[in-house]
Amino acid sequence: MEDDLDESVFDYISEFDFEGLLPLFWIKCGKDKERLRQKLVNDYQMSHEGLLDEAVSDVIKNYEGALFDKEFLGWNPNEWPMDGSYYSSDSLEGELDEEALIDIWLIQYFEEHLGHIDYLKGQTKDQQRSSGLFFQVREADGEDVINKAGCWTVIVGIFLIIMLGTAFNS
Repeated sequence: MEDDLDESVFDYISEFDFEGLLPLFWIKCGKDKERLRQKLVNDYQMSHEGLLDEAVSDVIKNYEGALFDKEFLGWNPNEWPMDGSYYSSDSLEGELDEEALIDIWLIQYFEEHLGHIDYLKGQTKDQQRSSGLFFQVREADGEDVINKAGCWTVIVGIFLIIMLGTAFNS
């Protein structure tokens, strides 16, 4: 019966999370598959094993894709000299290797990418809140937002019906 499931990981997780939030978490959790799986279960309510495996695989592919394209995305090794001059404190000097530096840079890249995504989501929400006749609309990330134009249309419509009803009854 489970084989009949026609579900996709995108039923649980937005494409934006795959591109930014989850690869960022993958780095920050020390590239631990079990912690990533637990985040998918806890934060996204994924429980189907096949979908979990697919989601973990996709997140890792997105991270590895960014790692492969790091020069194209703006990584400049000259900005991260290995002499320790970029460290915020002397206690860190010598503790980071090139892989760790690239991960730090990728964290910054994914965080900037998420900021842009949040901006676009905010614009979409504002557009949906002020258009159409529905009381609520569903965002791509699963959030319901109140549609102001739809509410005002219904309120004005009811008010006009009351006004016309009293005008014709007098």
